[in-house]
Amino acid sequence: MKQYFKENRMLRYLLTILFPVVLLTLLFFMLMSSNMVRQATAGMERQSADNADKVNAYMLEVAGDMEDIRELIEMNCSTDDEVVTFVRSTEHYGVFGGVYTGDNTGFYVGSTPWDIPDDYDPTSRPWYIDGKDSRDWVFGEPYLDASVGLMCVSVSARMDAGDDSIVRVVAADIYLDYMDSLAQDIVAGSDLEGALLVTEDGVIIADSTGSDAGTNMAESIEFNQRLDQDLADVGSGLYTVRTMGGTYYVSVEEVESTGWYLLIYENRSIILHDLYVTITIMLMAALFVTLFLTWVMIRYGNEVSEVEQQANKAKTEFISRISHDIRTPIGQVLNLTAFAKADKNDPGKLDEDLDRIDSSGRFLLSLINDVLDVSQIESGLMEMHPAPVSYQSYIADTRNILVPLCESKGLKCEIIEAEDKDTLPALYCDEVRLKQITLNLISNAVKYTPAGGTITYRSESHAKEDGSLAFAFTLSDTGVGMTKEFMEHMFDKFTRDTKNELRDSTQMGSGLGLYLVKNMVTLMGGTIEYQSEQGKGTSVSVRIDMEKAPAAPETQAEDRAADSKAQPDHHYSGYVLLVEDNEINTEIACRMFEELGLTVDHAADGEEAVSKFSESAEGYYRVIFMDIQMPKMNGYDATRAIRGLSRRDAATVPVIAMTADAFKDAMDASAEAGMTGFITKPLIISQICGILDEYM
Repeated sequence: MKQYFKENRMLRYLLTILFPVVLLTLLFFMLMSSNMVRQATAGMERQSADNADKVNAYMLEVAGDMEDIRELIEMNCSTDDEVVTFVRSTEHYGVFGGVYTGDNTGFYVGSTPWDIPDDYDPTSRPWYIDGKDSRDWVFGEPYLDASVGLMCVSVSARMDAGDDSIVRVVAADIYLDYMDSLAQDIVAGSDLEGALLVTEDGVIIADSTGSDAGTNMAESIEFNQRLDQDLADVGSGLYTVRTMGGTYYVSVEEVESTGWYLLIYENRSIILHDLYVTITIMLMAALFVTLFLTWVMIRYGNEVSEVEQQANKAKTEFISRISHDIRTPIGQVLNLTAFAKADKNDPGKLDEDLDRIDSSGRFLLSLINDVLDVSQIESGLMEMHPAPVSYQSYIADTRNILVPLCESKGLKCEIIEAEDKDTLPALYCDEVRLKQITLNLISNAVKYTPAGGTITYRSESHAKEDGSLAFAFTLSDTGVGMTKEFMEHMFDKFTRDTKNELRDSTQMGSGLGLYLVKNMVTLMGGTIEYQSEQGKGTSVSVRIDMEKAPAAPETQAEDRAADSKAQPDHHYSGYVLLVEDNEINTEIACRMFEELGLTVDHAADGEEAVSKFSESAEGYYRVIFMDIQMPKMNGYDATRAIRGLSRRDAATVPVIAMTADAFKDAMDASAEAGMTGFITKPLIISQICGILDEYM
């Protein structure tokens, strides 16, 4: 074992990069979980607003029916006998428990049979008092009709009796069983715990459980004093509420026409469960990997040769610097998670804490991506894959990067294209790496230029006599500039301009960006030059003599310009097969696919995937998303087995590799196994949409 470790350089290399690779996977869990609370509560608020509008529309429709009845009485009934005849003919209005009218002379008639007491006085009844002074329809206080077991509410309004001395009111009792059905529909098929329609003082009109109508919600639901008061004093919004049964998020929305309130509530522990589980797993896994790597280095570090000791020293320094930079955002994530727990009853602060967790996580993801690129460069594994790219496409991409960044920070920007831009030959380069160089330089310029400054991109590209392109540009800013000391070693790893007092010390940076830019420009056969003066700004020039492109692309610029103007919402249909052995990875991927409209079948390993596919009807699965490292049968072998089945769709069904291994060897192995495409973890929704757009 010792000798094998000493002689196997690749094994030592893999162990060195294992830590950032594992963190990259774990980071994805954290980023997805931090959005769960926000998405869930935002969905609750949308549901409460939409369904409050449904209640409002229903009650306005009822008022419209009553308006028809009032107009018919006013137009066709001039005597009490005619009123009696008409009112008793209104039974076809099924929503009403009964229509009735009365006036200040003691006259009363209803559409349903009822023995009227001799001392019955319409003018003393709530429906008459509520409606006698209003031509607009007034809804009374809801009550439980014990005879039918339904909640009811009266609606009344004044009508023209033909005699100014007579004040007549027409009214109806409305059954509210529709509201119970609506409350049950809100909860059905969701994680919501319940829905209530209540009056201003908390009397329950409708309940998704169907058991508490007519009671006060403070007695039935045990809401704390924040919602035990009149809801008019609370208002619409999202609240955190404690009850004897736990803590809830409650979304409150007013029904405009009645003054009632629709409440949708969900147990907070359900929403936060995945977040707590994810963070716990991340910390345990990171601790395990750190201890394991430490043990490996201590155990075998003293037995390597002098040359290898020097290499190990460089690796140790590298890990030390990376460890320092990784601890900063991880410490922020841990502290902000504690703050989020403390702020659980303050949605505003909780939202702010989650935003900061998201920002720290994204910085950590960027840092790990840079580390992987550094590893490729230092090991000689970074390769360039040149392909023709039109000059117009490159400029369109640069504009799409620069303009939004400048606008978000309040900077002026200017893009000066080459004089002969319409006749320039195509670029012949690795487009991904050229974009990475351009984005890195633009990001630095924007980051270190205060609001009100100017960023200028000047294209200096020109055609050479042999038909190839001398690619060049200069990016200038009016920012804080760089110190002379920093410029002497600006392309070294982990170098920051810490002595520049004009720079914002709170801005995050890994110190790897310029190192990567310099090396990628060199791999392309180009040069990079800087000019800078502290307090006045910086100018960077990149020049790359490119080979003549074998064929110039024709429609890239038009396609990308169209893409930049319109990004339609993606929605798909059909079945996909997800092959993934990790439970949390599976949950995250399923949620992504289902939000895009797809139905997901899951297989926990390669053997199960082959079985599910072979037992399905031809064409049943539109795409297969295949993890690589799995028990029983890995993704490569599972793909070969599927391709070998004797059915027509076995050779054509798209099989997409999913892996955290972003190196070329993994891509080549997936293609050799018969996989159609390749995406790296963590999964990003835009990557998934790109795959689905291509293969569905």
